[in-house]
Amino acid sequence: MNSQSRPYDSIYALVSPTPPQTELDSLDGRPLFSLSDTASVSDEARASPGVATDLILTLRSNEYLQVSRHAICDRQGTATGAHKTAHAHARIQSLEDQVQRLQHQGQPLEVQNRALEDNLDEHTQELFGVYQENDKLQHAKQCLEANIKNIKANCERKLNGQRTLLGRLSERLERLRGVQTENERVRSVEKEREYLRMVLVECKLKEQEYKRKGQEQEQQQEQIAYWKAEFEALEAKDELQARQGLLSTTKGFLGA
Repeated sequence: MNSQSRPYDSIYALVSPTPPQTELDSLDGRPLFSLSDTASVSDEARASPGVATDLILTLRSNEYLQVSRHAICDRQGTATGAHKTAHAHARIQSLEDQVQRLQHQGQPLEVQNRALEDNLDEHTQELFGVYQENDKLQHAKQCLEANIKNIKANCERKLNGQRTLLGRLSERLERLRGVQTENERVRSVEKEREYLRMVLVECKLKEQEYKRKGQEQEQQQEQIAYWKAEFEALEAKDELQARQGLLSTTKGFLGA
């Protein structure tokens, strides 16, 4: 034990970086401790509710106990060490009591520590699952953002195409309106032309009627002229006959 390193040197260094000053001499280069150290250990145990600290203090007390027993065995039977031996016995008893108290306190703390470790493992697994789910959600979010970006780009392209098509349709509509206006004007001209044609036909009919009436009038005038000539001839003949009759009458009157 003297030639080998203590198994809890690292723990001892964490709990007490500087070796405590003791009333006993060092047996193998390691200092022993006094009853004041026992009180400090008890104070540390009461001030540190953590499981790890209690276990470290328990190990530390066990180690001090072993060292003290070794010192007592070496110093028994000597006159110069009688006082220190009695003092060490009292100290050993105090350390044993302290060890029992720490062990009694450490048992429920160990159970609680195991429960906490199990709970920590469970929460660690749950947290790991949450991290994995978060990674999946992040990946899904990135995919959704990419899809939304692509959809927006496609919609923008389609909207630009619709705007271009709408512009072309507007131009075509304007042309159709112009054509419709021209068609209406043409239909108006056609109606006017049809009306003029009907008027022309009516004029031709009236012209023919006037010509017919003119011919009839000419025939009537010719008939009138003929009748007038005939009448004048008859009048002249009657006048001649009348004159001849009057002459015959006169001659007869004169011959008588």
